[in-house]
Amino acid sequence: MLGWTERGTEYGGAAGPNAGISVRIPLFDRSPELKLAQAQAETARQRDAVLTAFLVDVRMLKELAGKVTEADDLRRLHRDRAAYWKQAVKEGRAEQDKLWPEAEAWKRAEHAYRQLRANLDTAIETTARRFGGEEWLRLRDLLVAITR
Repeated sequence: MLGWTERGTEYGGAAGPNAGISVRIPLFDRSPELKLAQAQAETARQRDAVLTAFLVDVRMLKELAGKVTEADDLRRLHRDRAAYWKQAVKEGRAEQDKLWPEAEAWKRAEHAYRQLRANLDTAIETTARRFGGEEWLRLRDLLVAITR
């Protein structure tokens, strides 16, 4: 601040132009609180990102489990059809040529089922290890239960 006095200042300053400095000293420094709040916000953001990624993986596991169930149903259908035609050939109600395409379809469905089942098992293991930490075995068991 700038000023002019004709009589001097109360602290013994001379008359004439004078200048003063004003200092504001806060009673409390809030920077640790602000840093803590920022750290808490960052932690919450990271936790939300991990939770979102986990839920995306669980959704993927559920979808893959649905494909495994579908492949299992198709495999059973082809197995039953092959068994039907095998019995029909044995009883003389059908020609043997009808049996081979059915057996081939059954084997293809069996292979597709086993491949999808292996993919699901691998995805469950990967997800459990990624998100489970030291409790990954427990998480794996829970993910297996969720996908059934």
